[in-house]
Amino acid sequence: MELWIRALIGVARLNPDGALDSTYSFDALSDVQGVDVAAPEPDNSIYAIIRRGADPIFDVAYSLVRLTASGQLDTNFQPTLSIPISFSLATAPGLFAQNGKVMVWWNNEQEVVDGHFTNYRLNPDGGVDAAYHGFTNALGSVQRDTSGHITNVTVGSAQALALFPDGKVLSAASVDAINYSVTRANPDGTTDSNFQASVLTGGAPVISHPFITDPQDGSFYQTAARYSGIRPVLAGQVLSDGSALIAGAFRQIGSQHIVGLAKLSPDGSLDSTFPAGSGAALSSNPNRAARVDSVQVDSQGRIWITGNFDRFNGVPVKGIARLNPNGSVDSSFVSQASFSDYSLADTRSSSLALGTDGSVFLLGPFRLATDTWPYAVNKLILYPPPMVHSLGFFPSSGFRMSADLVEGQVYRLQASTNLNAWADLRSLTGASSPVVVDDSDAQLLPHRFYRISTP
Repeated sequence: MELWIRALIGVARLNPDGALDSTYSFDALSDVQGVDVAAPEPDNSIYAIIRRGADPIFDVAYSLVRLTASGQLDTNFQPTLSIPISFSLATAPGLFAQNGKVMVWWNNEQEVVDGHFTNYRLNPDGGVDAAYHGFTNALGSVQRDTSGHITNVTVGSAQALALFPDGKVLSAASVDAINYSVTRANPDGTTDSNFQASVLTGGAPVISHPFITDPQDGSFYQTAARYSGIRPVLAGQVLSDGSALIAGAFRQIGSQHIVGLAKLSPDGSLDSTFPAGSGAALSSNPNRAARVDSVQVDSQGRIWITGNFDRFNGVPVKGIARLNPNGSVDSSFVSQASFSDYSLADTRSSSLALGTDGSVFLLGPFRLATDTWPYAVNKLILYPPPMVHSLGFFPSSGFRMSADLVEGQVYRLQASTNLNAWADLRSLTGASSPVVVDDSDAQLLPHRFYRISTP
């Protein structure tokens, strides 16, 4: 299991124990200010858009690079694109790896005013792939007054969510910075007309006042602009049957009330049977919308989600949940780490990586109950088996025992007189201290055996 971390100094890779991997060396660039976006490849290389320069405001530019599995620059990748610098998440460039190639796009107020959306796919050598025909019309709109002066620019946004096995791409985009369409693109970038999903509504647009160059007369002036606010779709995952999961900050799709996580059929229609309940909720702050930041599916078909929520389908969770394939909560998974809601911005701030040994890496502001501040990376491991300890026999209450259990985890206390036939005695829920149990029926038996199992 390898984990990449983006930081102000560049890119680092951690070993499973959290220590820096000394075999990974990202040192080819000396003026790195940060990594704005990255896209991993199956061979452990990554594409990245790196912010470089001597000053974060007055001397800064983007470089699109490919880093090998050891962290070195891939000198065979030589793109010639000039990506405009962005000082806002609303206009940040995007990357998405697609079967050995990389999609790159960006949009800002000047792109909209000029009437186009920059959207390329690059070959492994960095050259533009002429076989790619993605959307390039203006992703936004321009308003002018009667004299022709631009009074407002609406800047839309686009994101690639997941890759289908056949090379198609699940995407989401907005032209008006409010309403978002989930689409499926063919391998060549054209829109797949066989996929028709309902429109989702995002948050209120962000208002700013940038300077633009008017292409009609070449004049340079300041105008008002609207940018996408809270995006309703933040992540996606393709399933083996051709359907797809989408996660985000939405509360409704079409006419159906559905919060945070939804399943789209292969034709894009909403699967109304999923997630078998009310979805994500934030009971600690009902006035805010619950938000599911990430969704992944493990080798057993179980669905993992993270985000700012403390209930899913009515079941208490801690900003991370493992779901059964039908969307119901897998109650056998109980995390001791919880999401720490540190920001009112409601931007995506969490994710996870699944280890091959059953461990889970939590990325984002998660913390234990004893932590003062959240940590950026936490590792969850498999719990040890529960332990039962004898506290002795008491004439008034029978046999007394204590059990060391995981807090919040549900167990079954079982008993047997012959070690072959076992019967449930009661259900136990782990607490912060050992759970004490009395078995009064033991007074009537010559001997009895006990064990604890998970549901």
